[in-house]
Amino acid sequence: CGEREYIKLYAFALYQTYQAVIHVDTDVIFLQALDELLEKMVDIPHNKNNVDGNGGHRNNYTTTTTKIATIRGEPVRMPSHFINASPGVDFFFTRDYVQMSTYTDDVSKWAVQGGFFVARPNKQIWEDMLKIIRRGNFNRISGWGAQQYGGYYGAAQIQGFLSYYFGERAKQQQPQDRRKTTTNQNRKSEFDDIPINTTVTSVELDPCIYNSQQVWSPTVSSTFVQQRKKKKKKN
Repeated sequence: CGEREYIKLYAFALYQTYQAVIHVDTDVIFLQALDELLEKMVDIPHNKNNVDGNGGHRNNYTTTTTKIATIRGEPVRMPSHFINASPGVDFFFTRDYVQMSTYTDDVSKWAVQGGFFVARPNKQIWEDMLKIIRRGNFNRISGWGAQQYGGYYGAAQIQGFLSYYFGERAKQQQPQDRRKTTTNQNRKSEFDDIPINTTVTSVELDPCIYNSQQVWSPTVSSTFVQQRKKKKKKN
């Protein structure tokens, strides 16, 4: 716990050795393979005829057709090293819907579940994260970057940081006219000072499929959010 939780971020630092890293806590049990996730990250030798440039067979690997259960049912893009493909996924995660933020009803800022995630190691992302953590732009009133990423257990550690990092990177990569406005139109993001030369992609998985320790589902949490909003209006 505490600052020691940050050791989990080393999954992104293993770029010289691994193409994909699955992080799990010691109380996690695998019930089946996660090939469909890894295939969106690793550089599998692959072409239409499964033959290399010299006419020899690369391997006998066949990609799985298993559909990835994402939280919103959106399709998952294939990695850029596949032929005619768009950028792949850097971070698969589930969100901890048991912990409702005391700051905001925006679930995209709620805690990432720190007991399970899949990362694609990347030097630039790793160095990017180090710069932001060393700045320490977090407080208990407004969370990371004063953007309300907090209000739950582990907010100052990776549960809040990973939500902040990938959430704000996604916003930064949107066209200017599609970015959500904030209450302070002139507020500058610390990400503006840390440019990144590649698209950073994260995908939230369905916790009922990939991390079924959850007691509450996103649907149940959404119901509680609506109830909380009604109470605020009455008050």
